[in-house]
Amino acid sequence: MPSSTPTCDGDDVCAADGSSVAELRSETPPGPVAVIMDFLAMTVDDYERMTKQLELGGGPRLSRRLYHWMRAYPDGVRVIEIWPDIRPFVRFLDRAVRPVVSSLRLSEPKVSFHPVPNYLTDDGV
Repeated sequence: MPSSTPTCDGDDVCAADGSSVAELRSETPPGPVAVIMDFLAMTVDDYERMTKQLELGGGPRLSRRLYHWMRAYPDGVRVIEIWPDIRPFVRFLDRAVRPVVSSLRLSEPKVSFHPVPNYLTDDGV
């Protein structure tokens, strides 16, 4: 896995600067955020099973993501998403991703966040 994801002193969700998700919820100003999720030991087949379960479980209803991209590496899968704010991502992670990951007996992702000061879309937003 590329080494841009920080180590989070026992917390599996952190910002690029090492802040915990609790700190992020209270301190991150509203605005777009890039989320990197590294699923160690996950295969592409595991990823496809996970996304199918997320769809069946109503995951897309919970999601407000703006962008999603996945890349397989020899030691796992990296998912990169852009969200309008950290709060809907954390809700999606807690209510959709973690239950599916647990039910499929997959490893929890290591998650990091990066502020997105600007992004462009085809519709001009």
